[in-house]
Amino acid sequence: ITLERQHNQRTGMHARFIPIVHSDRCTGCGKCEEACILEDEAAIKVIPTALAKSGGSPHYRKGWEEKQQHGGQSLVAPDVQHQFNLPEGVKYDYAGEGLIEGIEKPGTTQTAPDDVPFSSNPLDTLNRKGGL
Repeated sequence: ITLERQHNQRTGMHARFIPIVHSDRCTGCGKCEEACILEDEAAIKVIPTALAKSGGSPHYRKGWEEKQQHGGQSLVAPDVQHQFNLPEGVKYDYAGEGLIEGIEKPGTTQTAPDDVPFSSNPLDTLNRKGGL
C-alpha cells in the first residue's frame, strides 16, 4: 500500500493522502485495515481476492466480441422507431420541438368559419394576452 499525495483543490491547503492498494503485491493479510487511523471504522476493507477481482459471470456475453465473431453483424435487431398515435394535424419532432400543431395532410385544406370568435385549439384562448 502507498499513500498518494493530492493537492486539495477546494481549500488550497492541507494535502490529502489517498491510500492506494497495489493488487499485484497485496497478500490479503489485513495489516492495512488494522493500521487505518480512522476512529470508528477503517476506510480500507480487505475482502477475498476472488471477490475483489471477479472475472464476471460466465453467462455474461460481451456484445462487441460476439459481433466480431459473426463478421461485424449485430446479433440484436435494431430498435424500431416509435410510432405515435397523434390526432390529425399534429406531428412529433424528435429533435426537441415536441408536439407541432397545424400540419396539413396533402390534398386537404382547413378553413375556419369567419363567424367563430375563438380558435379551435383551447390552448390558444388560454395563452392569449389581454382580455377575452
